[in-house]
This record gives sequence, C-alpha cells and structure tokens, in this order.
Amino acid sequence: MLRYGVQALIIDPYNEIEASRPTGMTETEFVSQLISKCKRFGITHGVTVFMVAHPTKLQSTDGDKDPMPGLYDLSGSAHWRNKCDAGLVVYRDFDEAETLVLSRKIRKQPICGSQGAVTFWFNPGTRRYEDRDGSFSARGNRQRTPSRSERLRKPSNLARGGQTEPRS
Repeated sequence: MLRYGVQALIIDPYNEIEASRPTGMTETEFVSQLISKCKRFGITHGVTVFMVAHPTKLQSTDGDKDPMPGLYDLSGSAHWRNKCDAGLVVYRDFDEAETLVLSRKIRKQPICGSQGAVTFWFNPGTRRYEDRDGSFSARGNRQRTPSRSERLRKPSNLARGGQTEPRS
C-alpha cells in the first residue's frame, strides 16, 4: 500500500473471499469478522475499503420490474447494513435506461456526506455514466426525477427532435 501510494481497495464481489470461511463458522459470523478486519486494515494503512455485495434474489411484486434492494437485502448477513460506515445501493432500471445510486447509510453525517439519491444515464459516446441534471434528491425529499418515458412525452423534448439525452 505504501510503496505504490494506494488510497483505495475494492473487493468485488465479496463472495469471492467467502471460500476462505472456516468450517463451522456461519456466514453471519464470517461477514461480521470480515467487515471488522477490513475496517481495521483501512484505518491502519490509511486506505478506503470498498466492498461490493450483491443482493439475494428479490421477488418482483408487479411481475416485470426487479424491486429496488436495500442494505438488509444483501446476501449473507444484516451486518452489511449494521456495520458499514457508508452504504450505497446501485439499482439499474433497464426499462427506463437509468441507473439510480442511493446513499442509504452514512455513519458520520454531515462530515462524510448525507443520505440521498442521484440518477445516472450511460452515454455510449463517452462510455461513461453521467448524472441527470437536477436528479439529486436528499433523503426525505419526495420530488423525483421523471422517468425516461415521462420525459419523452414532454413537449420540450419533442422540440429537440425527440432527443432524451444531453448531447455530448
């Protein structure tokens, strides 16, 4: 870490290290110890540790769209929510061609940020995700960004020749 100036460590996905779980240890115990060890490692070496954990299979209520997961829906343990310093949920809405990033837990608010959400779209020209203008909403703010299909129906979009995304 020190030799190369590494400032961040990303473990993606976490279950790739789960294979090292000792026999007789439950997944909940393993996740708890793993999170504690990673936090200690980050503090000791001055690096930020990101751990990517995927949700369990969620049941759709409307039959089509996947439901948005929460931090308690992560595969393995509720410790993902309970022990994390910051918990983000990334939800891809394939019907609307959008990606929503929700900040569901921030331990040291407002020093380390606050809870909220922002909507992104993938720009194939630049191969990058870009935030939608005005899409940020702080938690508790019930205003939401119109969906892609709602924006397509707006006259302002029709005046631009049906363009739904900003031009690069």
